[in-house]
Amino acid sequence: MLKRRWNLKKLNYKYLFFCLILAGLLYMFLFTKSDLTPLQVVESFYGAYRESEGEVFLDSLVTLRFSRDVSEKIRGGIEYAPITCGPDVGESYKVVEKSRLKDNATVTVVEKYRNPYETNSYAQQEITYNLKLIDGEWKINEVICPI
Repeated sequence: MLKRRWNLKKLNYKYLFFCLILAGLLYMFLFTKSDLTPLQVVESFYGAYRESEGEVFLDSLVTLRFSRDVSEKIRGGIEYAPITCGPDVGESYKVVEKSRLKDNATVTVVEKYRNPYETNSYAQQEITYNLKLIDGEWKINEVICPI
């Protein structure tokens, strides 16, 4: 009878150990990796910034380098918004993923502007966002303005 109890205890410890390992792996896959693609990251970031007229800056979607670069540009007195690459936002925009390698991606935002000097005339501007994969999450690392 003692031998059986010992085996059951041993089995319970193995079962408990297995469950803890499984729970740890499940947590790691569910909560440490972002499900957002580079395209979705830029859509979320750019859309929130545009809709709030520059009041919302989603830090969780950018690298520290990007935040510093934007802060330096603003302190330096640039004449355009470093996120939208212009003083105003266009009438519409679309986001296109250009390339994705192992841990780098390039996404372009195409802003469409109405030409104030001609009726039914539009111009567009391409803004390039470079992203990095950091700890399983895509983050905006750089914006390249055509200006």
